[in-house]
Amino acid sequence: MLEVARKLLSFLDKKSRTHLYLLLIPMLVMALLEMVSIGMIIPFIQVVLNGSDSEVFAWLPPEFSEMPPHDFLIYMAIGFSIFFIIKNIAIFWIVYGVTNFTQRKLALFRQRLFNLYLHRSYTFHLQKNSAEIIRNLGISAGSAFDGLRLALSILMDIFLATAAMLLLLIVEPVVTISIGFVLVLAGGAIYGILGPKLQHWGEQAFQFEAKVIQAIAQGLGAFKEIKVLNSQRAIGASFGVFTDRLAYFSTLSITINQSPRLFVETIAVTGFFLLVVILLGLHDSVDQVITILAVFGMAALRLMPSMNRILSSATEMR
Repeated sequence: MLEVARKLLSFLDKKSRTHLYLLLIPMLVMALLEMVSIGMIIPFIQVVLNGSDSEVFAWLPPEFSEMPPHDFLIYMAIGFSIFFIIKNIAIFWIVYGVTNFTQRKLALFRQRLFNLYLHRSYTFHLQKNSAEIIRNLGISAGSAFDGLRLALSILMDIFLATAAMLLLLIVEPVVTISIGFVLVLAGGAIYGILGPKLQHWGEQAFQFEAKVIQAIAQGLGAFKEIKVLNSQRAIGASFGVFTDRLAYFSTLSITINQSPRLFVETIAVTGFFLLVVILLGLHDSVDQVITILAVFGMAALRLMPSMNRILSSATEMR
């Protein structure tokens, strides 16, 4: 993964790398907001379960501590809703910033690459397959910078997942460490097994994309000769072979890229029921178990999509 990231960074100049590093600041702020949003569920559940006897009221100023629990819950619900709206708007703009960064750098890269091709010698263009140049300026450049976007997406989700795990460590350290160990081990195994296969299929698809473009260019560029020689069937058959192979490798890649989501959902569902059994064995108070389950459930809503995107993005980058 580090080698892939290093290769992706090589597409950026020094100024672009500085812009990239500056993007890390809002990502860290976003992770902090995520941690706070998950932690908010703890006082809310405690007030729901214990009412005015909740220890939450001991930390509040008099104007809130003397308020009836029913009214206080309404204010909490409104406050939490506003916070979540602000947090998600912030996340939306960060995602926009990451996407805008990669797309603008892609446009700049294509401009520079196109100018490089224009300034190469006539001999170079005679020896170079024009289909490869078209592929490099089109699909290949887009794929490279999509890989950069995926890398930033992985980093963002790692920040979010880390924030959620830190809060869970505070609430229930033993269980959290066990869950984290299983997730990292399982995720690493999936990436290790699927990664090399996806890399091979991606390389094959990459080659057949160029052959498809070349066949189109030759078929349309030499249309008169093809009609004279009556070679439409042979040209069409050759094109069919290339498109079939491209479809085959693309199918394998797209299908396997869906497997991390199914894996994460399976782990989450089975892990939740196992968590209930473990918590009932560790704690005598049902109220405490419910509070912890609420926190883990809230964190799971954040962790499941993040884990899914991390695994899917990592395999797609390969």
